[in-house]
Amino acid sequence: MGNLTFKPASGGDLILQNDDAGAKIQLNNDDSIGITGSLPAGYIVGGVSVCVTQATQVTSSGAISELDTDLRLTYTVKSTSNILIFEFYAWICSPDSDNIMWSNFYNVTDTAVPNYPPVSGDRKRTHFAQRVSKVDANDFNKVHYLVIDDAPPSGEKVYTIHFGTEGSAVEFYSSTLSTGTGVVAPATFTIKEVQA
Repeated sequence: MGNLTFKPASGGDLILQNDDAGAKIQLNNDDSIGITGSLPAGYIVGGVSVCVTQATQVTSSGAISELDTDLRLTYTVKSTSNILIFEFYAWICSPDSDNIMWSNFYNVTDTAVPNYPPVSGDRKRTHFAQRVSKVDANDFNKVHYLVIDDAPPSGEKVYTIHFGTEGSAVEFYSSTLSTGTGVVAPATFTIKEVQA
């Protein structure tokens, strides 16, 4: 069976609509697609991601702060009633250290941590915490965490990754070890918007 093709007159748009005020899908002459209405709950309706791979090492030590501006993502939600899923994954090296490390997602625009855990005494509020075993200068591990939050008020928002340790440096992207057992590896930050 062949294709079913609807082709509007030159310069026109193709519009599929169930009634005058209802949901519609519009295939525009400029090759963009517009959707009015909403998808069922659970569908991914938008998102953005970045995967940084570089040979230059970035380190983080001490107080929690922005890891790398190259990991910043800018996103505008489709609906403030939706849900955002934040995910970060990165290879790390914590050379000969058993220090604790922490990491959070951070909304740069609103100077806020999405879905920040509640205060509980003197405990550190964080999305991720880990202590790795101390073996040698090539203590490889990973940082991987996921957080779900309500979509923020409308408007463009910039998000980033915050990272910190008890004091010793943690290496990202490239290990100090430069032999065949050394590593160059990416860091990936993703935001997905899910229909509520």
